[in-house]
Amino acid sequence: GGTATTIAAPATEGTYFLFVIDGVGNVSVSSTATVTVDNTAPTVAIAAPSTSIASSGPVTFDVTYTSADSIGLTAAGVSISVTGSAVGAVTGVAATNATTRRVTIGNLTGDGTLKIKILAGTASDTAGNLSAESAESTAFTVDNSGPVPGNGGVLVTTGPTTSTITASGTAATDNQTNQGDLKYKLLYSATNNISTVSTAEA
Repeated sequence: GGTATTIAAPATEGTYFLFVIDGVGNVSVSSTATVTVDNTAPTVAIAAPSTSIASSGPVTFDVTYTSADSIGLTAAGVSISVTGSAVGAVTGVAATNATTRRVTIGNLTGDGTLKIKILAGTASDTAGNLSAESAESTAFTVDNSGPVPGNGGVLVTTGPTTSTITASGTAATDNQTNQGDLKYKLLYSATNNISTVSTAEA
C-alpha cells in the first residue's frame, strides 16, 4: 500500500537514489530504482563542404550529432543562406552512420556563395532534450559565369610558319579565377563557324 509521492526533479544533472527519513532522523535503505537528471541537449556540428567551388553541384555537408538518441533530420530542417545571385536546393539527406547525416545541395545556378545551418529540434535524447539550431557552415562558391576575353576576344596573329602560329591579345578576366591562373585554348576550324568552342571543335 502506501501513498504515492511526487518529488520535483533536481536541477543538477546526475543520478539520484531515494531515501526516506522518519521524524526522529532514521534513514531507510536506498531505493532500488534510480533517477537520472539530464538537462544537456544534443549538439550539432557541420563539416566543411565537399568542395569550395561548384557550378551545378552536387555539394555535400556532413552533419554530426553528439549525445543524440534520435535523429530526425530532413530537408525541411536545413536552412540555406546565399549571397549574390546564387541559388541552390537540398536534394537529399542520408545517414552515413548512427550519428552523421549527409546533406546534399544541388540545382545550383547563378553566382555567389552558399552555406547552410541546421534548424532546432532535428534531434533529441531519451530525456526529451531537443537539439538547438547549429552555427552556420563554411560557405562554398557558386560560379556559373565564364571568363571575359580581353579586348573583346580580338587576337593578333603572326604566321603561320611551317609548324607554328603565334597569337597575342589582352588577358581575360574572371569573377573567381585569378587572371594568372586562367588557361587558354587555341582551336582551328575549317569553316568560319567558330562562335563557340563546341562548334569550333565539330
